[in-house]
Amino acid sequence: MSPLSVPFSLNLVPLAPGEFAARATDLTGLLRHLADYWVHAAGDGTTDLDPGTVEALAGALGDLADQVDVACIDAAGTETGDDR
Repeated sequence: MSPLSVPFSLNLVPLAPGEFAARATDLTGLLRHLADYWVHAAGDGTTDLDPGTVEALAGALGDLADQVDVACIDAAGTETGDDR
């Protein structure tokens, strides 16, 4: 199996020893980018990744990104006092 290298960058803010924070939009963008990269790599034959497994994993990463988005929208509404 060939290694799969995914280029990305994620800006991290140090909080405490061993703890970091990242902007939610950066995190969700990374999750979606990784999912898309896997799908394209599996589909173009450059790796021997199983397309069905990759599709399932990509879907799970997309779902996780959606959950982060929803949690952030909810938190933003709570901070502004908006009753949604």
